[in-house]
Amino acid sequence: MAKMEPSSYLITSQVLDCQGRVTATFTLEIDGAVTIQVGGGRKIRIDPDQGLVLTAGAHVEDSLLGQACAFAKG
Repeated sequence: MAKMEPSSYLITSQVLDCQGRVTATFTLEIDGAVTIQVGGGRKIRIDPDQGLVLTAGAHVEDSLLGQACAFAKG
């Protein structure tokens, strides 16, 4: 039987700009956190219930944080 990677079960969504380019990717993690991958591949974890950035030293614009929180709530 083929081994299944845990990431194959996670829900993801992409944020596009007005020209159709991906600006961020959201991944809903098993623990309920959302990982936001932006630009050059930097990953930032947030707590969507509290609206808090969990990655030390990272900053997420309010609009992107709001979108990630809404994504987590479905």
